[in-house]
Amino acid sequence: MLVNRFVPWSLATLIAAGTVNSTISTAIDPPRILAVTERLDLPLQREPGESYVQMLQRAEDLAQREVQRLFDTDIVVSDVSVVVMGENNGLVAPLLSIDVRRDRWRQDPDVTRWARYYPNTRDLLGFNTIPAEPPPGEEPVLGTGDVQVTLRWDTTDDLDLAVTDPEGNTAFFANPSVASGGQLDVDSNAGCMDSTSNPVENVFWPTGGAPEGEYVVSVTLFIRCAASSEPISFELTILTQGETRTETGTVSDAEPTITFPFSLP
Repeated sequence: MLVNRFVPWSLATLIAAGTVNSTISTAIDPPRILAVTERLDLPLQREPGESYVQMLQRAEDLAQREVQRLFDTDIVVSDVSVVVMGENNGLVAPLLSIDVRRDRWRQDPDVTRWARYYPNTRDLLGFNTIPAEPPPGEEPVLGTGDVQVTLRWDTTDDLDLAVTDPEGNTAFFANPSVASGGQLDVDSNAGCMDSTSNPVENVFWPTGGAPEGEYVVSVTLFIRCAASSEPISFELTILTQGETRTETGTVSDAEPTITFPFSLP
């Protein structure tokens, strides 16, 4: 006949058995690594004469470096969240933000692949407004790049500069920036307000941002601000990829608009 026998266990034996089981369990189950999200806000100040496209390119370069640095310096970081805040004359707005996991960044470490852009930031930072005129006798800082078109004249009348790009978009006083990157960054004697006798207007495309093809420049007598009815002489400078071309002409009541075509390259 079988008899169930109760085998007594001492307290020490039970503790030892528990320790063995715990050791085995620890050996089987690897330690868990805590996932960490690193968050970073980066300020970026606009440089003198810098266009919105140029500033955005600097924001992308900055974000690219910082995301890579965060993943490289801390193996525990599993996710990175970066926001680049643009600053311009006291105005602040986000240029771009990035939220990316380590495995996805490893597969494609290109910031433009993961960046989120904000379409209203150009306006919020004041890039679509014409800056105030400088003190009399001082010429403002003019934007430049692959294409720069500058108009100068010597009366207080309101002449207008307009440049149409190969896509048919025109940068001028009522549309200071176009999708291809062109900007009217200086406008003088607008509406005969704050008139100066050494006015200048300037339209430019930043380096690497100008589309190739045919452009058309127009100079227009918009409003006469002086009593004279004589033709108004002007000088037009067209800079394309480092080469300068200078044109001169006149506008008048009889012939208010003169056009000048050019091409890139």
